[in-house]
Amino acid sequence: MMAEADVSYGIQDGDIGPSVYRSVSSVYQETFFKSLQHLRHDRTFCDVNLQVESQTFHCHKVVLMAGSTYFHAMFVTDMSEHGKDEIVISGVSKHIFSLLLDFIYSGEITVTEDNCEELLISADMFSMFEVVGACAAFLKNKLQSENCIGIYQFAETVSCRLLQKDAEGYINKNFLKVSQGEEFLDLDKVTLVHFLQSECLHVENEYQVFKAAIDWILHNSQERRKHIFDVMAPIRFPIISETQLERYIASLTDSDLSIKVTLQKIVSDFRAEAKKASGETEKKFAKKQNLKPYHLVPRQCSRKNIYICGGFSRPRGGRWSDAKTLNLVERYDTFYGTWHDCPGFQFSRSALGAGVVNNMVCVVGGENDMLILDSVETYDPVTYEWTTLAGLTTPRCGLGVCTIDNCMYAVGGWVGSEIGATVEKYDPEEKCWRVIAHTRSLRCWMGCVGDNGLMYIVGGCNDLGDELTSVDSFNPVTKEWATLPDLKTKRSYTAVAVLDDCLYAVGGWNETDGALNSVEKLDLAKGYWVEVAPMLSERAGACVVVVNNMLYVMGGRNYEDEFTAPSTLETMEGYNPVTDTWAYVGTMLSSRCEAAAVCI
Repeated sequence: MMAEADVSYGIQDGDIGPSVYRSVSSVYQETFFKSLQHLRHDRTFCDVNLQVESQTFHCHKVVLMAGSTYFHAMFVTDMSEHGKDEIVISGVSKHIFSLLLDFIYSGEITVTEDNCEELLISADMFSMFEVVGACAAFLKNKLQSENCIGIYQFAETVSCRLLQKDAEGYINKNFLKVSQGEEFLDLDKVTLVHFLQSECLHVENEYQVFKAAIDWILHNSQERRKHIFDVMAPIRFPIISETQLERYIASLTDSDLSIKVTLQKIVSDFRAEAKKASGETEKKFAKKQNLKPYHLVPRQCSRKNIYICGGFSRPRGGRWSDAKTLNLVERYDTFYGTWHDCPGFQFSRSALGAGVVNNMVCVVGGENDMLILDSVETYDPVTYEWTTLAGLTTPRCGLGVCTIDNCMYAVGGWVGSEIGATVEKYDPEEKCWRVIAHTRSLRCWMGCVGDNGLMYIVGGCNDLGDELTSVDSFNPVTKEWATLPDLKTKRSYTAVAVLDDCLYAVGGWNETDGALNSVEKLDLAKGYWVEVAPMLSERAGACVVVVNNMLYVMGGRNYEDEFTAPSTLETMEGYNPVTDTWAYVGTMLSSRCEAAAVCI
């Protein structure tokens, strides 16, 4: 009786009809390869001997030709090896050649950290592109901020374009972390300038690119100061905060005096031309500066899209019961100044928080019809799809949420009939939330923002319903809390952001003054709050984000009198810290309050 073979029968081709059936046998393919290996190991019908270093490999010409265009050319053309039975192969070690020969006869290869680079180089020499691809895939999976530049340079050296592209993409996406490493500081000038010119750098603002460039110069200032004009050429100075630049230049020591003077000249030239061209078009300004227009706009992958999510809406003149909880999401393109609808998330929610993880928008907690939520949803701006993440350990609304080092943190807020006393952390590697600390004080409806590794908690309400002036910072690494100077004005439902190393508290509400249009800022270096220009509208429960050295505040609610339900706002204002002025910059597609906003 014929034994049944374990055959993978394949599938019927779609257009060839039921009378034709195509079968692919994986068992036959495996058996065929094993037979070839047995023939080689037994030296059956072997017709060529390849000598690599001190080892001789007995092979079949026809198999070598089928597996490598290098050997195909060797045996069918007029190369010196044509017709020879003994051939010396140079430029490869016997260990690596043995692996490649095994691949030709088996279709399998084992790539390791120890053999990967040599294997890729040798596979490329023998035109074995499947092995090259396997090595490239292995190195791609090993990309980290500490080695990505080394892998990029290796790929460039061996002309492996696919791996070079993957490594450069990783560098662009993780530029802030990569630029702080030794590999970046040891780059040659040409490669550095290549990276600095990229439109695809994932940065929050152009100052971060400037800082990376100047750090490279200062790493070896004696040798590199001569390159300062070349290295600064790709930097988009017109969109960098004057305050940041002046503060940084002033911080340079006397040992860097020549660099300090040169930077002052570069910056002053830009500013002088900017004043002359203040009323001119972008193209005319670029021409005067001898620049390309791209110098005047943010990089394509820098943060410039604002996403405002959820909240509630109540029309002017509406009753208290007319409030509608939203699942609507809108995107504001700060370059074109336009609002766009985005797909809504599954659960309508107000009094929610939001953060950014892996360049995805995440909405956290909130409430809907008195139901407090623990659910978390995430939005992919590339695929336009919402998916569900692991839920909070405790349902929360009126909470604070921020992102620090690609991890989200949720703090305080209502967790039922009481205010939560814990801090939760979501790590995308662990894919779950866990409590990491307890709060110093109970509060909800506060402002919350992450910056430079710290979480800042501003104002809010305590468990007695009193509005607060207190401000705390939390270090998620050391789990330590610190007290900062109090606000000048009690604020709950306040929006907060960090710009130019200053913490801003924007609008809000208190029992005495109602909805606020006042704005305060705390210089984190000097340590005291000062009032800045007030907003054009009173706003409580608004959202604020920072984009390209501007504050953008959106939505919120205001109160006509104590007997009328507050209406929600659809307007957006922008604040310029250089001129200390606010201006209306747009109108959202829908009014909302107690929403959450992030920028990507």
